[in-house]
Amino acid sequence: MLPSFRIIAYYHTNENEVLKLEPSRPAPSYEPRRMFGLKVTGDPGAIVGLVAVDKGVYVWDIVEKYDTGCTPGGGKDGMSVFFDAGLLFESNAASGTAYRQELKCPAPSRRKRETTIMDVRTSLLSNYTEKLQRDCCLDGMRDTLLSYTCERRVEYIFDGEACAAAFLHCCKDMENQRADSKVESLQLARSKRPG
Repeated sequence: MLPSFRIIAYYHTNENEVLKLEPSRPAPSYEPRRMFGLKVTGDPGAIVGLVAVDKGVYVWDIVEKYDTGCTPGGGKDGMSVFFDAGLLFESNAASGTAYRQELKCPAPSRRKRETTIMDVRTSLLSNYTEKLQRDCCLDGMRDTLLSYTCERRVEYIFDGEACAAAFLHCCKDMENQRADSKVESLQLARSKRPG
């Protein structure tokens, strides 16, 4: 039998530690009827409440359903610590927690993955089945040290119209993708400080 508990420490800090909680001998699990020490250290006048419930009590299973434990650790802000533990917090000094609409954790929303150069490369190559056209497309996607445009580079293709068309198409698409990636990375970069 494993005891099930969640410890929530809520305190206001003035750059000082207000409450410190540590087991005297940490263990991965505690056996029934075995003693263990728990040391709570706080400022004089601090109010600390501890509650212990025997897991054998069937009501505890229902209580645990409300303990969503959505986020381990400190939570994204002070109120989310209470909300994620399934608790409601109301105060005349603080805004309090939001009212829970469901008894499960909110599903995290993921941003759509950005298109990578490799994705564009694979997509462009899938347009061509003949080996020569695929090779010409690959050549068009290659980045060169010379600052020639795709139109200028295609003038050096002598393997036929189909090869030149594949080269130009892949070159232009890859050029556009690189330009988009560059703009995006510049938007995420730090701005230069004057002086």
